[in-house]
Amino acid sequence: MEKTLKLGDIIGLGAYLAQNEDLMDGMKLNARAIYSILKLKKAIIERFNTAQETVLELAKNYGAEPINEGQGIQVPPEKLEDFNKDYADLMRENVALPYDAIEISASSECSAKFMEAFFDFILITD
Repeated sequence: MEKTLKLGDIIGLGAYLAQNEDLMDGMKLNARAIYSILKLKKAIIERFNTAQETVLELAKNYGAEPINEGQGIQVPPEKLEDFNKDYADLMRENVALPYDAIEISASSECSAKFMEAFFDFILITD
C-alpha cells in the first residue's frame, strides 16, 4: 500500500514518534503487526530526517547562521519573509509513503497514543 502525505505531516509524525519511544509499551500484538509498525516507523523517521536536512539547507540558502551551539539557526530578518514562503511551499510537498497495513485484531490491547499516531495505517481485523 502507499499513502501520500504532506511533508509537514511527515515532520510532525516523525517528531512525535521520535519523542514517544514508549508507544508500544504494554501492547500485546502478533509478530506481523509489530514488524509492520517498526517498518513504517523506520520509513517515517528516515523521511523526517531528510526533511530536517532539507529545511536546514533551505535556511542556509537564505543566510541562516547558528544562534548558539546546538540551539538551531536563525535566518536574517530581511530574508525571513522569503524563507517562510519557500518553507511553507516545502511543507505542502507530497511525499509517497509505502507501508504494510498494521493488522490488529479487534481484541488487541492498544493504547490510545499508539492508535492516534498510526490511525491512518491500521486495519482492524476480527
